[in-house]
Amino acid sequence: MSIGTTIKTLRRGRDLTQEELAEVLGVSAKAVSQWENDRTAPDLSQIPAICTYFDISADTLLGIDTAQRRKVRDELFSAAQKLAQAGHHREAAEAFSAALARFPDDFEIMNFLNYSVFVCISQGLYSEEEAHEMREACIRRNERTLAACTDDNLRYPAIASLAKCYAEDGDRARADAMIARLPDMADARNFVMPTILSGDERIRAEQWLLFDVLHYIRRRMMWNFTDDSGADFYSRGEMAERMRKVLALFDLFYEDGDIGFFHNDVQDAHLHLAVYEAENGNTDAALADLRLAAESALAFTDYCLGEPYVHTSLLFRGLDNRGDQVSRNTPTTNVGEVLDVMASPVFDGLRAQPAFRAITERLQMSVGECQKT
Repeated sequence: MSIGTTIKTLRRGRDLTQEELAEVLGVSAKAVSQWENDRTAPDLSQIPAICTYFDISADTLLGIDTAQRRKVRDELFSAAQKLAQAGHHREAAEAFSAALARFPDDFEIMNFLNYSVFVCISQGLYSEEEAHEMREACIRRNERTLAACTDDNLRYPAIASLAKCYAEDGDRARADAMIARLPDMADARNFVMPTILSGDERIRAEQWLLFDVLHYIRRRMMWNFTDDSGADFYSRGEMAERMRKVLALFDLFYEDGDIGFFHNDVQDAHLHLAVYEAENGNTDAALADLRLAAESALAFTDYCLGEPYVHTSLLFRGLDNRGDQVSRNTPTTNVGEVLDVMASPVFDGLRAQPAFRAITERLQMSVGECQKT
């Protein structure tokens, strides 16, 4: 339906003459007649007044099919998400960018595009010049989000990203101002939600809170940091001990191997320890950690592909944590990570070991099995 036909239909629906509508809008009756006969169209400055008077959206006036538009948007967004979930971050960034070109005011697309770009930058997928240009574009999008978006779920990631960028650029005052706009941890949704619930809902909310706390604690325990001189704060040996503490933390939270999603991190901790032990000539310890890393990678594959996973451990009994946490991973990604690390020269002295060959063969078999499904 053309703009003119829409205006005519709306006018007749209000039982107005062309002259009466012209008077309301402050234009001539001839202008209204020209619109309705599709000889001319309203100026952009007149569209808000027409929409306000008839209580319609600009999309309706302009004849845009909002349902079809939303369908196209969701299809583009979903396709880009799938690329990101499969680890194809540069392709995902390009897909999100193309989606944003079609829907330039979609702040959710902006948010996901920025995330994919920063992943690409951190993984060295851009040249230095590209990385600089892409980073600056992310900053502009985040600043636009703060200026125009009203959804806190999208504003908070923008604030956090800007704080980091400003700090990296040496503008500590702007970074501090951004940080001050974020809520304190105790005021965050994860902590407040259980307090407004009761019964089973509160139990699940408390369990998710524990899960999130563990998620963030283990992440920071697995990082090293640099001091003011730029040197690593923790030595290689101390980082190995931190990994052992991470594993002990999982043992504290979960019983009987009921780790679920965190097999992902157990794998990473054992891989780190395997490399450390191999570097120090501790063959048996290195092989033991490689075996445990492989078992965790395979367990994570089963976790992704198997039946719905419900925890049995005391702290998380009855909780199903498959959801969004799993969607960020492909089933063979973790197995591939273990195989990649095992290809490192640090393990050259172990390749002839039957245990090493057995681990390799089992992981390769798993990749083949996943590719057949």
